[in-house]
Amino acid sequence: PALVGTTPYFYQAGTDSTAPADSQLRIVSYGPQGETRGQAQIKIDFSNPLIPLTPLSDGERESILKHFLLEPAVEGQFRFLGTATVVFQPAHSLPLANTFKVIVHRDIKDIHGNELSSDFFWEFQTPLPQIQIDPYNGNQQVKIDVAIQVRSNAALDLKSLEEKCVLSETERNRKVDYRLLEHEENPTDQQDIGMGRIWFRYILKPKQLLKKDTDYTLMISEGLRTIRGNRPLPHAITSHFKTFPPFQFLRTGFCDGCGGNLVTRPFLAFTTRPQYKDFDQFLSIDPTTEQSPFYLYGCGDNDLGVNDYLLLPNTTYTVTLKPGLKDQFDQALENPQTVTFTTGEATPKMWGPS
Repeated sequence: PALVGTTPYFYQAGTDSTAPADSQLRIVSYGPQGETRGQAQIKIDFSNPLIPLTPLSDGERESILKHFLLEPAVEGQFRFLGTATVVFQPAHSLPLANTFKVIVHRDIKDIHGNELSSDFFWEFQTPLPQIQIDPYNGNQQVKIDVAIQVRSNAALDLKSLEEKCVLSETERNRKVDYRLLEHEENPTDQQDIGMGRIWFRYILKPKQLLKKDTDYTLMISEGLRTIRGNRPLPHAITSHFKTFPPFQFLRTGFCDGCGGNLVTRPFLAFTTRPQYKDFDQFLSIDPTTEQSPFYLYGCGDNDLGVNDYLLLPNTTYTVTLKPGLKDQFDQALENPQTVTFTTGEATPKMWGPS
């Protein structure tokens, strides 16, 4: 029969479940159809009873149920639900990324000996897997020794993943060699219960360190296959990311808005985030303050803020960035230097009785 859209079940027009016993045996409804959105029951309703209300032996039931077939085969069995309905009861949830075909052979008979006019079959699909890449698309300041992770809620065919994955420098389109490994904590086949309830991880480890301050692209081209599925991924998945740059001082500046003490909130901008433990040893300020005024995340991720509560208004301060200052990636500062900034007025304050 023709399948239309993603209607979960099909009801055949012109059939009547109260048809007389000598009428043609028909399939009244069947499903699911299209792509399922979750675990859906495979169900076939007939116009006439296939079994009587009286008890049947296992052999008698099996002689009728042998006319039903599910391809590809999964662990489970067809069984009766009432006298005119047959359902498939899987042992586990159906695996993702599959096109399943349900076949009913024509020589099946109802309790009055009526048969189907022809073999009957239809197809439905289980959802494609969700694929995630880490570093995610647009990620900045990625480590040069990064181990890229591909995550999927269905077990991927490792050979297919290796064939479809290409890591390259974005601008030059120069391929980067890597080793592909399954994560040691991936579930086993026995733990994979289907329908995307658990996640699998795959590691792409570049054979050499990546270049600093460089854009990279990881592309998984269309056609990626899962271990238990027959539907290849119909589209490509891409992640663009950039490695961290050398550690350099950029500029001084003032954050938007007033500080708690002064109308100015000074900061020092760097290409990468400085290490907190190095502040006292490799940073100094003149005139001196009661304690170190520097703190992380001044106005951005890579900025050092200068605490305006420790600063005087309308004063020029000199900050010395000494050799040996390091960043989060353990890089030494490439351009140690002395910089200045001048604070503004004190922040106006008002007080009144409550």
